[in-house]
Amino acid sequence: TSIDTLRASYQAASALFIDAADNQSVMVAGLKLAKAGGADTSATMKVLTQTIRAYNLSAGDATKVSAVLNKTIQLGITTMPELANGFAQASVTANAAKIKLEELAGAVAALTLKGFDTPSALTGIESLSRAIITKTPQAAAALRELRDEQGKAIKFDISEIKTKGFTKALQDLNVAAKGNAEVLREILPDATAYNTA
Repeated sequence: TSIDTLRASYQAASALFIDAADNQSVMVAGLKLAKAGGADTSATMKVLTQTIRAYNLSAGDATKVSAVLNKTIQLGITTMPELANGFAQASVTANAAKIKLEELAGAVAALTLKGFDTPSALTGIESLSRAIITKTPQAAAALRELRDEQGKAIKFDISEIKTKGFTKALQDLNVAAKGNAEVLREILPDATAYNTA
């Protein structure tokens, strides 16, 4: 409707997509996403614009971000309103940890399929992101003892996430720890991060 279009344009402008072409790109992507997800335009525009900003993307990326969010809903057990209440916040921390948008979205979908509700999945990924960014002395010591299948040190840090990707780095961590809960708890002392891993 024209009211939805005005709201979408206003929300795009509020997110500083003021240039007419940028505003149009974000608005159109948001309206299509809202329609595809059967969601409220406001909630859809909120998560779309905030995610674009969290990943330092441009209006030209709005269609790509929209597709990623739509795929998250299709593959997981979540809704646009649920994503609107935390996906962008998780995006800020995930981006700082160099977790790609597609991997963040995939993790949310996978966790919701495993029984996590959307807020718990997002909080867990945020906690894991913080564990990637900052290590306790105990975590650093435990990581020094771990090796991957090729004998390389497991670091579970930003450089490893950039090189391997989040999913592979997390898999390598779990394999190297050989399912030892004590080791994983030392590396991921935050209970939420540990339960998410």
